[in-house]
This record gives sequence, C-alpha cells and structure tokens, in this order.
Amino acid sequence: MFIRSFFIGLLLIGTSYTPTAFADHHKAHSYGAALSKMKTVTVSELLANPKKYNGQKVKIKGEILDVCPMAGCWVDVGGKSGDQQIKFKVTDGEIVFPVNAKGKHLVGEGIFSMKDLTKEETIKREQHFAEEKGRKFDPSTVKGPTTVFMIKGTGATVQ
Repeated sequence: MFIRSFFIGLLLIGTSYTPTAFADHHKAHSYGAALSKMKTVTVSELLANPKKYNGQKVKIKGEILDVCPMAGCWVDVGGKSGDQQIKFKVTDGEIVFPVNAKGKHLVGEGIFSMKDLTKEETIKREQHFAEEKGRKFDPSTVKGPTTVFMIKGTGATVQ
C-alpha cells in the first residue's frame, strides 16, 4: 500500500509541473507604454556617441545590473563591457520594477539625456543612491564634476 501511495504521489507531483508553468517563468513582463518597432541601440553605442543621441528617443536592450530597492523607479542596464551601464529612470509610481528583475534582460524606450553635474551635485546624487541602497557614502570619493547619462523611460519589457 505504501509503495502504491508513493507512486501516486510522484505522479501527482509530476503532473503539477507543466511546460506552461515553466514557460510562464520565462515570459516577458511589460511596464508602461508599449514598445515601438524602432531600431535598438546598444548601451555601448549611446555612451560612445552621447551628443548624437542627447534628447532623442531611443530603444535599448541589456542586462539589468541593479534595481532601485526603495521604489523600483530605476534600473541600471549594462553594456557589452562590465564597466558600461546606463540608468533607465521612470516616473515614480507609474512604473515599478521588481527587485528580482536584477539579472534579467530589459528592452526599454525613452528619451536619452546627458547632463553635466558640478562636484557638489555629484556628491548629492551619489549620497541619494547610497541611501536608497542602505550603504555608507564617503563624499571624498567624488573627485570632481561628472557627466551623467540617463534614459527617461516610457516603457519596457523584462524577461
């Protein structure tokens, strides 16, 4: 009787794991506005030619390296090399990226911008991000003014 119950249990476990359940795990999730059919630009291309794309609508794809842990209002998207990334920022509350999106792939659209920050503005910005992540921040690590590259996101899919 025990062996029969054991095999029935295995059969039930096997049928509860369906290909559909597996496929849903890999399903793309959409956020915000639907994506257009415009050509995708790499993060590397944006960073190599920022003046060309400044103020323009772009569509990017890449791995999500980090997610805003406080409100899900931004993700950092990586380029081909490990040191290339761009912040994909959305309007707080309109789009909320889940923290578990880290490591997944994003295709997103929005307006690319580059902005020069003074040393003081850079310190404030870095302090804010450190607070969001619950990390300590040492202002002396900021050596001077910086240029910030960002996409003001309007829509994305994450898979």
